[in-house]
Amino acid sequence: MPGRAPKPSSPLSFNLLDAAGKVTGGTLLGALVVGSSLLAGSLVGLATTFRNLPDVRGMKGYSPTETTYIYDMKGSLLSSLHDEANREVMPLQKISPHLKRAIIAMEDGHFYDHSGINPTGIARATLANYTSRGVVEGGSTITMQLIKNLFLSPERALSRKIAEAVLAIRLEQVLEKNEILELYLNQVYWGHNTYGAETAARSYFNKSSADLNLAEASMMAGFVQAPESYSPFDGNYKPSKAGMEMAKKRQSIVLQRMLELGWITPEEKKVALAQPIKLGKVTSFRLSKMPYVTEAVVQELNDRFGREAVLKGGMRVQTTIDSKLQRQAEETVSYWAAKTGTASEPTRWPWWPLIPAPTTLRPWSVGLITTRTSSTALWMPIVSPVLPSSPLSTTQRLQPKSIPQIRPSPIPT
Repeated sequence: MPGRAPKPSSPLSFNLLDAAGKVTGGTLLGALVVGSSLLAGSLVGLATTFRNLPDVRGMKGYSPTETTYIYDMKGSLLSSLHDEANREVMPLQKISPHLKRAIIAMEDGHFYDHSGINPTGIARATLANYTSRGVVEGGSTITMQLIKNLFLSPERALSRKIAEAVLAIRLEQVLEKNEILELYLNQVYWGHNTYGAETAARSYFNKSSADLNLAEASMMAGFVQAPESYSPFDGNYKPSKAGMEMAKKRQSIVLQRMLELGWITPEEKKVALAQPIKLGKVTSFRLSKMPYVTEAVVQELNDRFGREAVLKGGMRVQTTIDSKLQRQAEETVSYWAAKTGTASEPTRWPWWPLIPAPTTLRPWSVGLITTRTSSTALWMPIVSPVLPSSPLSTTQRLQPKSIPQIRPSPIPT
């Protein structure tokens, strides 16, 4: 039986299909044009951003700002000066291996394997952020974190992340891995106005970063992501029970990560968790032991080098003050002040006529400047909060100024 011929399409069906095709084609073309425009705009924006990025080649000779320290003539610390960053730079080879491993384990376990960015870490962070519908993980490498701390704002934006990645790749082409790690450990913020591993170690544990054990290093590495939140100190810089509990939790997380990477054994983790922690004191806000001395020193340093160099230059200044003799002088003056009251009559002043008597005697207004020669120490009492002679000498760039000789005495032992 012969087959039937197909029914011709109606004019209405053809017109509908033709119209739909035109609409779809127009929509696709429009979407393509819009998408191309957006892509072109993004590329132009990225090109402009990349063109304006900092030149990381200057990092080859970079040195962080550093705290200035003032000592007495025997090396006892009198005061420290810094701006917002309280930092003492420490070479990488002197930093405890425990701290280096703990930081790498917690912040960038594949630090020595990548070239600035870690695609696996970025993918993991993207998945975590998508799952939580928020930014909970950054995926930044140690190199990227260093770039952010040095050059970029802390805002969480895609453009900043892209710039961070580009600069991290560039920096890895300029510096060796150990140079990057040294810069990171000396640059990173550890809370309570302390920057760098050395200052943080002295604040948290009252010891050098070179001497940190595994328990201390793992605890300190746990602070980096949110230092004030995880610190064992409270808002008044005093040890707190709640703070120590949080610090111990962070310590456990770091130790577990080190165990997963095979960098410690289960037994080492157990011992570190059980080891007692002796806390130090925050060093960023301590007062001068002899303010009337250090004020005069700071004034002269400012006059010679400028305020910024004093606060950021990392000077090591040794004064001609002998703390032991200074205390003896203050005790002597306090004794005479108690006996004589106000020294209104010159004959009642014990150093008359060597030094004119003040109208009112206060123990804190007396200082003792001491300077050494090969066999004698020259000393003079000072009756003023502002020293009339410079107490400065320095172990770096300053030269001691001459001090008027009052009388020689044997060098104190």
